[in-house]
Amino acid sequence: MEHLYYLIIDEEKCGPYRKDELLDAGMESNTLVWYAGRDGWIRADKLVLFDELLKQERKAIKQKRKVQRKIAQLPDPEQLRKWSRTAIMVNMPAGALYVVGTALLIAALIVYIVGDSRGPNDPPSQMLSIVTWVLFVAGTLATGVAMVLIGIELGLMAAFTWGCRRIVRVLSPRGDKAQIEVRTFI
Repeated sequence: MEHLYYLIIDEEKCGPYRKDELLDAGMESNTLVWYAGRDGWIRADKLVLFDELLKQERKAIKQKRKVQRKIAQLPDPEQLRKWSRTAIMVNMPAGALYVVGTALLIAALIVYIVGDSRGPNDPPSQMLSIVTWVLFVAGTLATGVAMVLIGIELGLMAAFTWGCRRIVRVLSPRGDKAQIEVRTFI
């Protein structure tokens, strides 16, 4: 016949429990236990029959602490939001400047080709040369600024992605059998 066990948890007598229910009931190493046949209450870690059960408990506590340390190192969700929003705000002017700069460079190339295709008897047009250089410089500046903004955006997105990666690694650790409830993060 299987014993039924009683526990004192938070100074209150609880039970009866079967042996396989004790950890779920809240038994720890220092919990007082009593079962039929015992003269008095005894600490759970003093009973040899609970050694294997308490090893599981210690392992679970160790795993829980490990997860809590990982959780404590997670990035702040507000920081992740700021990185993603800033990256989106930087993306818009970067894209616009890139399109404008590319259009100006193409216009400079067209003006240069048109100016070059003039006949040998046509007088050289200083105006076409100036327009070509203005378009080229404006296009190069706009495209250069766009590239700098895209670099900033990529840096922000890399930081955001790295932070998300750290969250995913805690939520689904490789090789660990820890049960992590999503509610603990919300």
